[in-house]
Amino acid sequence: MIKATILSTLALSSTLAYSAQNAKNQPVHVSGENSISEAKFNSMHCEPRRMKVHLFHYSFYKEYKGTYDIEPNKCYAAPDFTSVRLSIPDDKGVAFKACRDSNCSDNCYIFRNPGIQIDDIWWYVNKGYSKSFSWVSPHSNSMNLNE
Repeated sequence: MIKATILSTLALSSTLAYSAQNAKNQPVHVSGENSISEAKFNSMHCEPRRMKVHLFHYSFYKEYKGTYDIEPNKCYAAPDFTSVRLSIPDDKGVAFKACRDSNCSDNCYIFRNPGIQIDDIWWYVNKGYSKSFSWVSPHSNSMNLNE
């Protein structure tokens, strides 16, 4: 009996509070350049951060293989390489992942804050040429840096 009384009191008071709140809300009638249909919204399209990677087949940056304009946390397959030059976009921490297979999953090594050049990757990926790479961004929690 007490529960029923409390529940009905709560229901009645919440109904009264809801109707009192709705009475305070007034519809907004706007026309002309202040209306929502006339508003010109700024399209705030954000370009992803990018980094240029220059690959070389041999140590000491010999036999240029190409330049890649890469985005963070994406795997890129490449021709065999062993030296890399990076054009780092900002001074935030950078990690560069080089792998011996073509899909960034096997025999990988992550170079943390490598600067702008990495030489002799061959030794780090199980004495073989790297075939894929990735820019591991510190802003993403989805990448595991302990591989």
